[in-house]
Amino acid sequence: MNITDKESFMTARRLALEEGIFCGGSSGMNVAAALKVAKLLPKESVVVAIICDTGERYLSKHHSDEWLKEKDLLDLDVSLKMAVLGKSANKNIPPIVSVAPSNSVEEALKLMSSFEVSELPVVENDKVVGAVRENKLMAKVIENREAMSLPVRDLMEEPMPVLEASEDIQVGIATLKLHPAIVVREFGRLIGVLSRHDVLGYL
Repeated sequence: MNITDKESFMTARRLALEEGIFCGGSSGMNVAAALKVAKLLPKESVVVAIICDTGERYLSKHHSDEWLKEKDLLDLDVSLKMAVLGKSANKNIPPIVSVAPSNSVEEALKLMSSFEVSELPVVENDKVVGAVRENKLMAKVIENREAMSLPVRDLMEEPMPVLEASEDIQVGIATLKLHPAIVVREFGRLIGVLSRHDVLGYL
């Protein structure tokens, strides 16, 4: 049975996304073959696939959207959750970096600097209640140094749009034409933030 590199890599990514199994391409190949075999067998059959490697060594390969695009292997049917996972693997940062309304402007600016982001969602009880942007906060601090100690609730703007993780990446791109960033939610839990820069590779 022939299994292509693309089938192996896409199956490995599906295992990470859908089953929480972070594996390498060899495991992806095994499961891809098992899925093909299963289609040929009676419903009561049991098919076993061996997960034989870890995805840790492949963060810059098939778990990286950029690497797959370079190799022309990226599946265009990409969900927002897959984009969030790809961003985390590529940049080695938490999927979502946020502040609470009670956090200070200084704390927000330090987070932005540490993770090299220009905007943060303001989150309370796992709900997006606002957003803060670096340029607006810096302008306020330059105007009045004491603004560093203000809570972000005093300076936050309208919340970023929240989209479901299962939505296609093209839905996210359409939303990002109108907003600088979006928040991705899965089963009521916030799992990531995507900016316009994060989705450039999907255009």
